[in-house]
Amino acid sequence: MIVGLQGVQGCGKSYVGARLGDDWETLSLDDFYLPNLSCTRGPPGTHDIDWLKRVIDDWKMGVRDIRVPVFDKTLRKGQGDRCGTRRLNAHAKHLLVEGWCIGFIPLGQDDCVVRKYDTILRARLDRLVVLHPPSLNVVYSWRLQSETVLDDASVRAFVDRYMPYYYAYLPRLHVDTSAVHLFMDESRNVYRDQRHSRSTTVAEIMLEFVGSEKK
Repeated sequence: MIVGLQGVQGCGKSYVGARLGDDWETLSLDDFYLPNLSCTRGPPGTHDIDWLKRVIDDWKMGVRDIRVPVFDKTLRKGQGDRCGTRRLNAHAKHLLVEGWCIGFIPLGQDDCVVRKYDTILRARLDRLVVLHPPSLNVVYSWRLQSETVLDDASVRAFVDRYMPYYYAYLPRLHVDTSAVHLFMDESRNVYRDQRHSRSTTVAEIMLEFVGSEKK
């Protein structure tokens, strides 16, 4: 099974991936940032999407000796850079692909970059999980909590570059009936409904996916 996980910066996507257990391998879209970026990392078009396509296709075909890039966000004074590669867990049964723009739906025929992401990523997922933040304003505080290099002003400027994408693409994604939608409060607790009355975890959802596939 290959599951995509979309959520805004700082919402805990990497935290989820690190706690799914040995049956899961996690790919972060962040690790596929192009090396030596002269522009700000983040927007669609700054990832080696073709390498990610090859990895997913190899995984689907049963190949397990797969190397993927590793991106270190602390390099270049917080701008980040590629720092090597790693080998995927050959014993894992399922793959989680997490990223802030996974699942974005192209806004029109001219939206070529996002269309490529949609064609390569979304089309290869068995499931897509979308995490809804309580508001977009919370992205700033969540991102600050996870930062180890940039100062507050730099983090705010960094997040500002993402905001136009959130405002443009999240409204359509958040009503996409083909995705599984989960709702978060400001403390990053996860719920199955917008009223925050049915608590859950992303890991529980993943186990449900696997159980449904076995049936």
